[in-house]
Amino acid sequence: MSVAGKSDGDLLIVEDDQEFVEDLFAMWSPPLPVARASSGEEAFRYLQAGVPKLVLLDLNLPHYLAAADGAEGFEILSYIKTHVGADIPVIVITRENSAETRSRAASLGARDYFSKPLDVSDLERAVWNAIGERRRGSS
Repeated sequence: MSVAGKSDGDLLIVEDDQEFVEDLFAMWSPPLPVARASSGEEAFRYLQAGVPKLVLLDLNLPHYLAAADGAEGFEILSYIKTHVGADIPVIVITRENSAETRSRAASLGARDYFSKPLDVSDLERAVWNAIGERRRGSS
């Protein structure tokens, strides 16, 4: 697993819960090289230096920005879609499960949305679908 700021072509995981990430990797082997950001600050640094092929994004992160609603992940999602690449699939993985949160994530361009705890087989399917659609879109 690499650290934030690594080169293009990675699966960027933006998640501050180290235990969740370790548990996830104990059950799943990502299909792309992984870069990890454990804060909004690390995520923004990575996104300014490289362009991932896919992002797994937690919405509730340690505060780097002064996000009015406290959900810095929305700021990262918006930044990805407007400044990095609208075609980059972003899969939200969060403890938030309200219809309002789901709707906001979708309106900002999230491809999929999973609530924790999650079914790893559903995540794996969503990741492969996103990779396949992105490859078809670039050919």
